[in-house]
Parts: sequence; C-alpha cells; structure tokens
Amino acid sequence: MRALEIRGLFHRYRDGTVLRGLDFTVEAGEVMGVFGPNSAGKTTLLRLLCRTLVPAAGEIMLFGRPLPEWPRRELARTVALVPQEAAVAFPYTVLEVVLMGRYPHAGRFGLPTPADLAAVEDALVRTDLTHLAKAPVTDLSGGERQRVMLARALAQAPRLLLLDEPTAHLDLAHQGEVLACIAAMNRKAGLTVILVSHDLNVAPGLCHRALLLRAGEVLRLGTVKEVMEPALLRAIYGEAIRVEEGPHGPRVFPVIPAP
Repeated sequence: MRALEIRGLFHRYRDGTVLRGLDFTVEAGEVMGVFGPNSAGKTTLLRLLCRTLVPAAGEIMLFGRPLPEWPRRELARTVALVPQEAAVAFPYTVLEVVLMGRYPHAGRFGLPTPADLAAVEDALVRTDLTHLAKAPVTDLSGGERQRVMLARALAQAPRLLLLDEPTAHLDLAHQGEVLACIAAMNRKAGLTVILVSHDLNVAPGLCHRALLLRAGEVLRLGTVKEVMEPALLRAIYGEAIRVEEGPHGPRVFPVIPAP
C-alpha cells in the first residue's frame, strides 16, 4: 500500500514559487530522505503533507484518500511532525510535553489512560529522556528539546512520521541514538518516515530511497547510491565536496582548501 502519492504539486509564496510540479510516491513502511540546498522547498513540502499549508495546485493522497478529506482528529492520529525548531513557551515538564502527543487519542474527558501512560513511557525510553521526565523543557538544551519533540511524536503512535532536520542540534552520540530510534520504529512497527535534512550522510543505512530537490523541483529520486552520485552532487553543491564509499553506502565530506 502507498502511504503517499504526490501528483503535480505546486506551492507559491508571495515572493515566488517554491514547489514546481512535484510527482512522487512513498510506499507504506518506507523511509524516504528528502535532501537539497537551502530554498529547495524541503520544509514547505512537509508543511503541505501535514496540511498546515494548502497547495496552489496538485493532489496529495494519504493512504489512498485525498488529504483534504481527512478529518483533523483522524489526521492527527495518523501523521506526526517533528519541526526543526522545538519551541515551548511555558515550563511544562518533559513528561507533560510528551503526554501532549496522546491528545488525538484522548477520550471524552481527556484524562490519560494506562495505554497513554505506557506509550509515553516507551517514547521516553526510546529517546533516552526518562531521567529528565520531571525537568522543565525550558531548562533543557536545544538537543534535549529536539529529543522531547521526537518522543512526543512517537507517543502519538502515527502511521507517518515527518521529520524536519531531526539531528540538527544533537551531538554525535545523540544523533546516532535518534537515527537508531527512527530505524527501529520503522523496522518493528512499520512506521513510514519522511526525513528532511541538509546532512546527506544520514541517508546511508537509514533511508530506503532519497529525493533530491533543487529550486522546488525533483532533481533525482532513487536509491541512496543513485542520488548521491558525485557528479550530480558537485553540480548542486559545487566542487568543494568529495564522495567516498562507506560501510553502509556513499558518504559526503566537505573539501577544506589548504591554507
């Protein structure tokens, strides 16, 4: 079954067109990486997929149904978004923020059930946050807050997880833990994942396929190896990169000029 079918997707802001006729599909249970330089339209695509933006033209099919036909509550139980910036205005505890992910599943009186608390506990364990459960989110580092947002999304128990730069504020150890958590959720629960990142190196070993965008258009869609072709990447990012074969696939490194 296809999780997503994107047909002729256009979106325009007042200062110009961002997406230009995107066509692609995502299979259920697939991890799709979306990559590209700044202003390629990556974050805009995620906002269209979770219906915080409405496309200027085109169609989005979510699990076989047009996206506009999904009731808000059902959509919230199906799609979870982890934004790039994890902003929390009030000093809620980590536990309280993660519990917010259960809101779409809440019953008539909104009180947490044993199933809600179990889902929250599991999400805290998976994101290495159990020891911070009672800490105010406003006291955490940027990387810790990002893991809280991921835990909230996992507690939501979605079928489709949208991630916008999920490792941007994390140190190397927690980058590995977050990526391993995403991979485990995909393998064990069949979770479909669309991951937007500037870092092409998150793709090998995690993504089944990769989508490369430039100026709002699909430049290439295929396996990680097909997309991370050295000549193609140099055409986008310039000559100051090199691509090497790693244990799980291609890796990209900046070339630092000699002083």
